[in-house]
Amino acid sequence: MMTGERFFIGLHAGGLDSVDAVLVAVRGCGEKMEPRQLQCLHVPLGAAIRTRAELLPADFDACLSDLSELDDQVASAMGAAADSLLAQAGAAKKDISAVGVLGLRIASGLELGLPAGVARRLKLPVVGRFDIADRAAGGNGGAVTAWPAWRMLRDKRLSRTLVHLGEIASVTFVGSGAAECEVVAYDLGPGTILLDELARRALHPQRRRPRPCAGRGSGVVSRGKANQALLNELLAQTYFHRPPPKITWRGFWTGEYLNRLEFVAEKHDCRGADLLATAVELTVRLVAGAVGKFTERPHEVVLCGGGAEDARLFKRIRSIMSPCSTYLADRYGLGVRVAPAVFAAILAAAKLDGFPAHIPSASGAARRLVLGNLATP
Repeated sequence: MMTGERFFIGLHAGGLDSVDAVLVAVRGCGEKMEPRQLQCLHVPLGAAIRTRAELLPADFDACLSDLSELDDQVASAMGAAADSLLAQAGAAKKDISAVGVLGLRIASGLELGLPAGVARRLKLPVVGRFDIADRAAGGNGGAVTAWPAWRMLRDKRLSRTLVHLGEIASVTFVGSGAAECEVVAYDLGPGTILLDELARRALHPQRRRPRPCAGRGSGVVSRGKANQALLNELLAQTYFHRPPPKITWRGFWTGEYLNRLEFVAEKHDCRGADLLATAVELTVRLVAGAVGKFTERPHEVVLCGGGAEDARLFKRIRSIMSPCSTYLADRYGLGVRVAPAVFAAILAAAKLDGFPAHIPSASGAARRLVLGNLATP
C-alpha cells in the first residue's frame, strides 16, 4: 500500500445469487483520481434471499413489509461480504474511508441493500442509491457507473467498449480521447439471466423453483445450435429497438417473459440445448448491434461480469467482434466479476470529495450532479 492513498470497499449485488466485494485504493480526487483494485471476493447471497425475491408480486406496494425484511437481509449479506473481504485482506475498519454500494435492482427505481442498512451492519460510512440524484435531474438512473468506467478505460489512442455480462447485459463506449460527455452507456437487455433460468429448467425440469446450476449449462449449450427463426422473433422485442438512454431490470425478463419465450420456442420446435444456444446468440447479437451503432468501431472490447467466464459466450462475442480485440477486464486492473463493485468504490470516493462523477448524457439527466446518498452508522 502506498502513502497518500485512501481505502474504500465496493459492494455489488448484481443478481439473486451473489455479492461482489472489492477493496480499492484511491489516490487523488476528481478527474485526477487514480483507483487501484487490491482484493476482491465473490460471496453467495443465500438461497433464502433468492426464494423470497422470486416470490415478490408485481405490485410491490402490497408487500412493503416483505420488501423491508428482504432489504435488511440483502444489507446484512453485503455487510458480511465486506467483513469477509477485510479479514481476507488483513485490513481494519478504521482504515476504510467509506463503502460504496450498488444494490440489488429488482425493478425500475427499486433497489435492495440500502446504504442505511449496510452502514448499520458494518459501522462504517456507506454511500449508495446513486440513481436517486440522477433521477432527480431527469435521468433514468441506469448509467450511474459511466464515469468510473470512463476514468478506468479512457485512452488517448484507443477506443474501448466495456460489456458487462451480468444478469442484465450493459455496454459503455469510451471513444479514443473521449471527453466525459461523449461516453455512451445503457442496458442492452438480458445477459445471463435467460441462460441461468433456461439452464435450470433444462437440467432440472421437475423443480418448480430450482437452485442455481453452475456453469449456466455450458455443456448443454455446446451441443446446441441457435434457432434462427426463434432468434429473429426474440430480436423483434420493442426494448431492443428503443434508442438510448434506456434501462431495464431482471423482473422484465423472468416470469411472464420467460414463459412466453418457451411457448414461442415450442412453436419453432426449439428445445433444450438449442434453446440455450439461441439465448446465448441473443445476447451476442445485442452486443454486436450496439457496437455497430457507435461513432467508431472500438479497438478493444472489454468483457466483465459472470457471463464473461462462460466459454461459449466469450468465444462467440470475440468471433463476432473481430477484428476488434476482445479481452477480459482483468487486463485493465478490474476483476472480471467485480468491475461494478470497483465502480461503486470510486463513486463513494467521489461523494466524499463532493465531485460530480456523473455523465448526465448517458442517462438523459439535464445536469451534472454529485451522486449518492451517504449513510453514517
